[in-house]
Amino acid sequence: AQKEIYEEGIESFNSQIGRELEESESQDKRTDSLLLIGALVVLAISYAAWLSVLRGLQRWRADLKQAVGERERAEQALRRAHAGLEVRIGERTAELGKTNQALQAEIAERKRAEKALQEIELRLAHAMSLAQLVAWEYGVASRLFNFSNRYYVLHGTTAELEGGHLM
Repeated sequence: AQKEIYEEGIESFNSQIGRELEESESQDKRTDSLLLIGALVVLAISYAAWLSVLRGLQRWRADLKQAVGERERAEQALRRAHAGLEVRIGERTAELGKTNQALQAEIAERKRAEKALQEIELRLAHAMSLAQLVAWEYGVASRLFNFSNRYYVLHGTTAELEGGHLM
């Protein structure tokens, strides 16, 4: 009877251990499944995050490439504008040089004319002071010669010249 009780106890123990082992294996399988699902979820989230980062980097790279291209085009346009400006500055400098030369020539001519006029005025003043008879003057605005002579002054008349002709 003890043997039967012992056998029943062993059988009960074995069956309880078997149930617990099956339950433990089932629990382990569920835990493994949950861990595997968790790992897959983490992997999927990580993959999605990396894809998002990669897409962001690709957009950033494309934007950067576009910005670099725009900058290069702007720099080329600036270089062309600079070259055009240099040409225009050279042309304008040449024009100003020619104008300056013309002005210097005109100034020199005016100085020569002023000097000649001063000489003529001095000669005339000298001649009038020697002769004490003739005085004449040209009005630039009126284009008239005002001519006086001691004879006309003494006789109360005047004579006018226009364009070198007596009126």
